[in-house]
Amino acid sequence: MSLARSLIVGEPELISHPAIRQAYAVWKTLTFCLLPKLAEEPILVEYRRQVTQNLVADISAAFQEWEVNSDTGAGPANNLTEIAGVAFDVGMRIASQACAFKFDWKQRRRHGMEETEGLVVLPGFNKLTDERGHALGGPQVLVRSTAHQMQRDR
Repeated sequence: MSLARSLIVGEPELISHPAIRQAYAVWKTLTFCLLPKLAEEPILVEYRRQVTQNLVADISAAFQEWEVNSDTGAGPANNLTEIAGVAFDVGMRIASQACAFKFDWKQRRRHGMEETEGLVVLPGFNKLTDERGHALGGPQVLVRSTAHQMQRDR
């Protein structure tokens, strides 16, 4: 992966030079300080609206069979739109940090001789670099993933 792509994707662990890692950490923080209203930029607002609409439509279609009508007036689409908005805001806050983070969607547990997989309902959240962009000795687990273990019919 090229250096430019590593910076754009936000994977400083792929960048070997410490000075570049440090510059990346400062660049992220500086970008969000200089553009405090980035989330209000018209292009980003429109992109967020389109992504949210697509997400709500996809999830609604996937779970339509199990939808229960409610009398609250809020409706599932409004709830999903609100959840997507909160997720966007959290993502912007994470992206503005000097540290590099990574979500961990893997969940495997060993039960006896069998390895079972579950459905991850809360991804793990790991810190990869410190505030100056220096790689940590290994990922620092901030949140452990939580999974629902699935039973297989045999």
